[in-house]
Amino acid sequence: MTKDKELEVSNKSILIAKLLEEAQAQQGLSDRALAARANVAHTTIGRLKKGESADLETIDKIASYLGVNTASLLTAAGIGPDDLAAKIAVILQREPKLAEVFDKALDRVLEGKMQLSTLRDLASYAAFRLNLTDEDDVESA
Repeated sequence: MTKDKELEVSNKSILIAKLLEEAQAQQGLSDRALAARANVAHTTIGRLKKGESADLETIDKIASYLGVNTASLLTAAGIGPDDLAAKIAVILQREPKLAEVFDKALDRVLEGKMQLSTLRDLASYAAFRLNLTDEDDVESA
């Protein structure tokens, strides 16, 4: 990964770090307490607060804890266009086992090894196989 790409990924992860730090400060929680409430490891909280990236399953858990829509958090963090993030969020709600697949695909996009259009095609195919419709995207997002 080039320095520009690393900086881009790091900057996108800073939003999640700031949201976690704000929630932690408002609630007066330690990293361990915050992790327990978000249902992730305390080491994950530490990594996220340092601006490191996270897999989609972890982002989903953090979004749930923060009370925000996963697609909104992904979009706000700069991960894909709004419609794509929403579609991935709905797919993962329907089939959590696909988190690893989308996590790897997202990493490849961020590394410049895969086009965003390929990720969009992957999401469309998964939605097709799960019999999702555009209405599902709207209702769940």
